[in-house]
Amino acid sequence: MGKDKCFLQDIMGASISSLEYVPLTLYKPYGLSLILWIWSGDLGIEGCRECPWSEAYGSKSSLDLVEVSIDKILERGKDLKIDLIFLHGGEPIYKQWFRCFADLLVRGGIGLGVKARLDAISRYGANGLSEVKGLGAVLIELLFRFSEEIDKLLPSILEKLLSRNTYVEILVTDLFSPLERDIKAQIKNLLERYRIIVKDIYTSRPIPLGVYAANLSEQDLLSIRKIIRDSCDKNIICYIIESNRRIYPDHINCPTCGIEVAKRSDILVIPTISSNVCPSCGTEIFVYRPLKIKKRIPVHTYIHL
Repeated sequence: MGKDKCFLQDIMGASISSLEYVPLTLYKPYGLSLILWIWSGDLGIEGCRECPWSEAYGSKSSLDLVEVSIDKILERGKDLKIDLIFLHGGEPIYKQWFRCFADLLVRGGIGLGVKARLDAISRYGANGLSEVKGLGAVLIELLFRFSEEIDKLLPSILEKLLSRNTYVEILVTDLFSPLERDIKAQIKNLLERYRIIVKDIYTSRPIPLGVYAANLSEQDLLSIRKIIRDSCDKNIICYIIESNRRIYPDHINCPTCGIEVAKRSDILVIPTISSNVCPSCGTEIFVYRPLKIKKRIPVHTYIHL
C-alpha cells in the first residue's frame, strides 16, 4: 500500500500527553505521546467496564469516527515534537491499516506504541505484535476477569517482544468495589504469579505492572496498597493508578538492588538518576536517558488532527 493510500480509520479522537499517562512508566522520562483513540466495536468482544476507554468497544452509532491520512498524522506528530505515537482504546493491531501505518512511521522516524488486550490476543492471535516493524512500546491490558490468561500467554508474548527490544508494561483493569476477601486473594495470587513469570524470563529491563483502581473505594484502595507492598518485592515494579492525578507509591526503586531511581510528581516520573541505568548495579531502568523537563502536559489534552 503506497503512502498516499494509507489511511487510519475508526479514530475516535486524539490527545497529547506525557508518556506516564498512557501509562508507559519507564519508556522516556518527560517524553510526549500523540495518542490516537481507536474504535474496535466490530471485534465482538466486551469492553472493560472500569477503564477510561470502555466506549472503544461499544456501538459505532454514538461515536463520530474519523479517517485520517498517514501524511497528516506524521505532520501533526512532528509539529508537536512528540516522542511516540500511541494507538490506544480498542485493538489497533487487528486493523487492516496497522502494518501500513507501522511501516510508514519507521520511514518517518517516529516511534510507535500500541495497547493490546491479552484476552483479544488469545482469541485473534499476536501476529500484529510479533511481526510489525518499528514497535517501540506495548501496553498489555489484562482484564481481571481474564487473569488466568497470564500463565498461558504472557510468558511467550513477553519473550517475543523483549527479543525485539520492545518496551513492555502490564495494566490490570476492571476491579470493582466492594472487593470481597476472595477477590483480594486472587489479586495477591495474580501478582505472585507475575513475579514468577518475570523472574523466569531473563531480561535486564524492568516490566512494570500497574493496577487501574480509580473507581475503587478508599477502603479498597488501602487494601490494594497493602497487597502491593506485600507481593511486589524488589524484583518487580508495581503501582496503582488511584486517579488521573495520583499513583501509588510516590517513588520507584531499582528492581535489582532496591535503591530509589525516580519519584512521582502527581503521575509524572521524575528521575533521581542522571543516566538510564542504575548507578549502583547497572540495571537498565529507562529505555532512553532522562532529559531535562521542557513542559508539563495535562492528562489527555485533546487536540484536532
